Amino acid sequence: IRFGKRAEIAQIDKDFAAVKAWSDAGGRPVFLGEFGAYDKAAMDDRVLWTSTVARTAEKYGFAWGYWQFSSDFVLYDFRKDEFVQPILKALVPQTR
Repeated sequence: IRFGKRAEIAQIDKDFAAVKAWSDAGGRPVFLGEFGAYDKAAMDDRVLWTSTVARTAEKYGFAWGYWQFSSDFVLYDFRKDEFVQPILKALVPQTR
């Protein structure tokens, strides 16, 4: 499954806007936990989806946590003892 159509990106924003409205109405903070992109997907799609979700969460003031560190949504490759740079940069754009 590919990701990146304008409508798909707009839907994430629309959904997060609804959560923000709920959060504001009830005075509840939002933590977006356990989002990630399966490592069998194309890297370009994983990066775009991951960065879209993280940046949109930040836009609405949501804290977030990535799922998962080193398994099938891999952020860190234990065999190579290094971060998967495209995913790391999608999550933390200032990373070198």
